[in-house]
Amino acid sequence: MHVHPSASNSTIRSLRQFLVKSAPYIVIASILLVVIATLFPFNFSRDEGGSLRYFFSNFKHSSHLGDKIKNIFLFIPFGFSLTCFLQVRKFSLLLKLVSVIFLSFILSFVVETLQIFLPSRETSPADLFTNSLGGFIGFLCFYIWKFKFVSYILTLIEKNKNRFSFPIVAIAFLGYLATSILFTVPLQSANNLSTWDLNYPLILGNERTGERPWEGFISEVAFADKAFSSAEIERVFASQNWWNNVDTPLIGNYQLDRQNYSDRAGNLPDLSWRGQLPEITDDRGVFLSDRHWLQTDTPVNRLNQRLQETSKFTIITTIATAKFQQKGPARIISISDSNGRRNFTLGQQGNNLNLRLRTPINGVNAQYLDTNVHNLFTDKQFHKLVITYANSGLHVYVDNLQNRYNINLLEVLPKEDRILYYGLIFIPLGALLAIVITLAKQQFIRYTLFYAGILLPTLIVETILAMSSGRSFEIANILLGMLMTASTTLILKLQIPFWLRNKVLNFANHKT
Repeated sequence: MHVHPSASNSTIRSLRQFLVKSAPYIVIASILLVVIATLFPFNFSRDEGGSLRYFFSNFKHSSHLGDKIKNIFLFIPFGFSLTCFLQVRKFSLLLKLVSVIFLSFILSFVVETLQIFLPSRETSPADLFTNSLGGFIGFLCFYIWKFKFVSYILTLIEKNKNRFSFPIVAIAFLGYLATSILFTVPLQSANNLSTWDLNYPLILGNERTGERPWEGFISEVAFADKAFSSAEIERVFASQNWWNNVDTPLIGNYQLDRQNYSDRAGNLPDLSWRGQLPEITDDRGVFLSDRHWLQTDTPVNRLNQRLQETSKFTIITTIATAKFQQKGPARIISISDSNGRRNFTLGQQGNNLNLRLRTPINGVNAQYLDTNVHNLFTDKQFHKLVITYANSGLHVYVDNLQNRYNINLLEVLPKEDRILYYGLIFIPLGALLAIVITLAKQQFIRYTLFYAGILLPTLIVETILAMSSGRSFEIANILLGMLMTASTTLILKLQIPFWLRNKVLNFANHKT
């Protein structure tokens, strides 16, 4: 359908006039959106009196990758509407930019400060940056919308494409492919252990707060800062004194009985009882329940630091449940501070073995990246477990080398988060592809670049992520990347609304 340029101009002017008049109300609405999204359900409490010491001790947590992305998007409406509001005041471009970033920082600082007094929220210095970045992106979005920046670039290239030779097009396409490789860097590091808190203790049979008890026996717990080889794991299962037969030095080695709760490796603090002293004794290990559990007297700093540095570990333990269908999950082994803050937890959920591992993508509580080994607790016999982690791969061996369970953390991401992460990679790539194919003169080359530009980056990204994490290729990920790239390219290059193309062409002709 043909739309007359004057009608389109009138529509744009009406939209801009509406936004200008409504800017103060939209700013207020965007502030309310931030407040509700970050502070709801408003269950404030004044623990420790709200002292400065309490403030600084709590303003130290790290947010996971998903939260950082959501924080950016949350502040984009505020940055956009605030820029629209300042546009009417005839401020200079620099003053508007500084004002948007500064006020985004102030709003972020206020909500982060208030979150300290919310038991359901965690404060993070990183949020100050991501929220301010969201305001800045909102500022950019206003000017991209105002000047139709991307469409203007495409139109100018279209008008001057005879000036671009084939080598220039080839170099642009190679740069496009190189960009797809750079975009994989954040996801490759998404499952390291860099966010582990160094000040968490080791707890056996419960949480530090005493609210997630497990009932059962533990005879040993040991840690290494590398993933054991298959040969080492086989020696662990073959020998009673296995720690003398492995090549990798242990950071911690607790061989537990009724009297010994010290680390044989000499690196970690002693374990001591919390609650009552246990009445049940067993030569095979210690008995843990809701009345008594073990905890290190001080944080296991060295263990946390070494695993944070290597992003690899091996955990060996021998356990026996005393009760089926325990829930919570009931904590068997936990390196944690409370129910909502952990580095690692091994627990029992029903008759399943539950594992939670903190990484940059799931935050202080290791939320949603909890995985299960099903039907492990179907008897009350002792089982020796060897758990290794490296490059996103979590492997659990039960009683022998052949009884192995493999879990890749990149594959257990929620679908909405996976779509969000892939959108951050392939939507910008789609915009770049639109520019690259516009450079080409011949239609055949355009089609070739279009199809190659859709397929190759998705294969590059999937290959790098699969090789770095040790997982298999996922056809669904390849199709998702291709769909996002193609959709963005078609919207920007082939399906720009008629009235918008007319306005951009008129604007370009006027400038030239």
